Amino acid sequence: MEDIAALQELLEKCSDQIREQRSDFRARSYLLPVLERLQGTPETSELVHVRQHRHGAVLIAVARDAVAACLLILAVLEDRAAAADGGGGGGAASRGAAPLPRLDALWPGVALRKQAERLAAVVAAVAKGQDQWEPTTLIGGGALAAFWRRHFQGRLAVKFDELLAALAASYETLSDGAQADLRAWLQPDTDGNVSVLDAVAVLDAPGPWRGILFCSSWPELFGEELQQALLAAGGDRHLALTAADLTAEALKRRCAVLLPGWSRRRLCSSRRVFRALRTVGMTAAADIANGGLLLQFPFDGLPQSLQNPNSALMQTLFELTGDTDVVAGSVGRGSIA
Repeated sequence: MEDIAALQELLEKCSDQIREQRSDFRARSYLLPVLERLQGTPETSELVHVRQHRHGAVLIAVARDAVAACLLILAVLEDRAAAADGGGGGGAASRGAAPLPRLDALWPGVALRKQAERLAAVVAAVAKGQDQWEPTTLIGGGALAAFWRRHFQGRLAVKFDELLAALAASYETLSDGAQADLRAWLQPDTDGNVSVLDAVAVLDAPGPWRGILFCSSWPELFGEELQQALLAAGGDRHLALTAADLTAEALKRRCAVLLPGWSRRRLCSSRRVFRALRTVGMTAAADIANGGLLLQFPFDGLPQSLQNPNSALMQTLFELTGDTDVVAGSVGRGSIA
């Protein structure tokens, strides 16, 4: 029952935070009802029935993952509000209330709705009966859901070799090295099965092919500007760069953070930290020559929150992962080149 108790605590915290939002907070209408239904009371909570489901352990794990994701996204919104008010919670007070780029502004709402869909799928697993429920709904839409439905409809886990064959059919055959890299990140169980939960963590941000590149060809995900810095491995390459090149690289650096003392191997083994960083948009991770792990994000606001140990995002990440060693630094010119 420890897993249920821990999930109940997260549900209560997430529900309370949503109730504290402004009355026009859009996610309230679709997220709070499903949270309250799962939370309920000891007599009415859907979690009692979820636990009795034949896939109860997976459903509870998915629910925890989704609620944890909601808490992280709410923390991002809190840091943005603090920055806009000049409080500096995200380390960006100097930008004041400058409008966010459109995709940056829309991302939290889209991400919260996806987690609400995943939580609704957990409830539906009980309501629809064990024979009528479709496990693909736990993914919450997108390219991975379409891929999983096409190849593995009705299945919560698949053999790693089956997954490789499906990826080859939909994308391309992976080299032996790429297969080994993908296996390390997906972490199949002792029977060689990959769960839908691990598939979501690795392949669903923002799609299966980019998930594969994250595991096996990560320099490709950094863009040409930072690729040059990564591949230079400390060499002096700036003499060959134009002013436009340096400007583009500087913009990319603003969307990146450096985790001293970390590596891809360590991130791979720290599953909760990995899941948390993927939740808030980490698109790539690379070991750098001077030591440490370079993380890339699609927007510059997220790295700024990660560089502030007192930000709402970092405090939430510490609490959810139990790892207080995730202390990010900025990416200066001397950090990776």
